[in-house]
Amino acid sequence: MKIRSLKNAFIQLIIICSFYSSNLYAQQKAIIERVIPKTSPYNTMKASSAAKLIIGGITDKEDISVTINGEDFTRFTFDSETGAMRMQIALKEELNIIQVSADNGYGEVLEEFKINYESPVSALKPKIVFTKPNTSGSTVNQRSYEVEALVQMSSKEDIIVQINQTIIDSFTYDALNEVIKFKADLEPQENYINISASNSSGQTQKMLKIIYRK
Repeated sequence: MKIRSLKNAFIQLIIICSFYSSNLYAQQKAIIERVIPKTSPYNTMKASSAAKLIIGGITDKEDISVTINGEDFTRFTFDSETGAMRMQIALKEELNIIQVSADNGYGEVLEEFKINYESPVSALKPKIVFTKPNTSGSTVNQRSYEVEALVQMSSKEDIIVQINQTIIDSFTYDALNEVIKFKADLEPQENYINISASNSSGQTQKMLKIIYRK
């Protein structure tokens, strides 16, 4: 009798421990692990990209939400047995922001990753990067300010510079180093510098804001 009683008590203990263990697991938030793409931002020249994530603590697809560039996306698959979620993403030019959230009733978890898409045609267009200043919205205290930028895959004849919508011709372009320089006579407060460059593959434009304060 004692052996049977001890055996029954042991079984009951196992059942109780299993219950509390499973209940504790259920009260944990979901877990999201990104498998594809491995890096963020991920750079590609393909118009669509596959994504795979492993989501733990979720059994229903309805508990998963996806947005791509701020818009709801529902064309994904979810295997509740393996936790594998898969989707094929149609990309827009340049930066795409993907957010995957999961909520099992114990709090929402979020995974965000970025995919940068550059089409083969865009890859051949001129590249423009402002280097002085290198941040739009910079504040300067010089009325006459020298602006510098890197302009790749173009020529001086195919570059247009505008300061507050006025085209200027007084700029230099070092074709060897692909650097453009010019003096900008700034107005008080906000000024807008626009550089456009073209080649046989198309045109690229970049705008920079400079704030002038004495």
